[in-house]
Amino acid sequence: MSLRVAILSVRNRNRSISIGALVIKDELERNGIAVGICDYQTAFAYSHVLVSMTATDDIYDIYHQCSRYGWGKRTFTAFVGGFGCQNPIALAPFVDYAFFGRLDGIASDYITNPEAYPQHSFVISNPHKVSLRQVDKLYPFSVTYGANNTRWTEKFIGCPYRCKFCHYSHNRKYVGCGTYINNGLSTGSPELMLKDIASLTHKVGRLTAGLDGYSERLRFAFGKRITWDMVEEAMDTLASFKGSTYLKLYNINNFPTETEADEQEFNSFWTDYVNCTHKADGVVKVDVFNTAFRPSLNTPMERMPVSLFPEARKTIPEIASGKGFAIGYTHLTKGWKEHLKDVVSIRYTNVEHIQRIATFDDLQFDWNDYLREYTSDEPLRFKWIQ
Repeated sequence: MSLRVAILSVRNRNRSISIGALVIKDELERNGIAVGICDYQTAFAYSHVLVSMTATDDIYDIYHQCSRYGWGKRTFTAFVGGFGCQNPIALAPFVDYAFFGRLDGIASDYITNPEAYPQHSFVISNPHKVSLRQVDKLYPFSVTYGANNTRWTEKFIGCPYRCKFCHYSHNRKYVGCGTYINNGLSTGSPELMLKDIASLTHKVGRLTAGLDGYSERLRFAFGKRITWDMVEEAMDTLASFKGSTYLKLYNINNFPTETEADEQEFNSFWTDYVNCTHKADGVVKVDVFNTAFRPSLNTPMERMPVSLFPEARKTIPEIASGKGFAIGYTHLTKGWKEHLKDVVSIRYTNVEHIQRIATFDDLQFDWNDYLREYTSDEPLRFKWIQ
């Protein structure tokens, strides 16, 4: 049988494929294997079809479309992988193999003989324990993506920051000298680490950063080393530039151990800052976007209890406003139904298990470490992936 390979273009990515999938396509073609791009219907024209999951909740659309277009009676071998391939068991009726970790470097060998890599892959209908495949080198070639044929070159893998709930921090070995943010992938406002805003030397009219926790205690407890002094320095920097600036500030709420006192600390900081600081020229507008806590698999927080029905906070036009400042909340970026889908897609194949997630029963955690005080210079407890 001749080898006819294609990468699936999923609907929720506007008929495109992810950069990770483009890397695999590029490697296969450099090894002499032609690679097409198919949809769920045209997949039947190929012998091998690769499905890339960028986010865990891709599984819902993939499952629906595979069922709709008869992948249960497929005539090809189907593979799933990618950053979002954390819990693919539910795809067993439609996909043959799941791969975990980085496929580049072995892509040609794997698709022709997937069972030669049992340490990183399994037959989905008969899963076994695997480890995530890591690489020590960046992908050496550029790939083209998007309607404008933008060239992308890998500058890093993984993340040097150790947020205890983040899949990327704990499931990819850190290689290179960059971070996920500010890597030329943003098509809107640039993304910056909040602490790096203070290093800006020129005005940026619109930018995005993450705070992730109402209080210093929460942020430090969950591995986000951001102090209020860092936030103040970032705001002072934005206020120093002429004209108006818009900051989209992502925040995580519904953390375990979160209290009203944590939220009050958040509101008090912004109120005090605005009352004590002035900007004569223009406005610094900060919009706080709340997302409910949902830790990824294979992280220190993977079995932390989560709220299945997080409070859908009402839009509060302003937490505080003053001379040149406006700080406001928005509602949860995802409603409770979408949040619930995320939780299930990350953790379980059987919806009946979700009740256990919502309780503290049978969870083996020492909560003292998440209630204590933290200092900004204490060493991190988690080692790099080796």
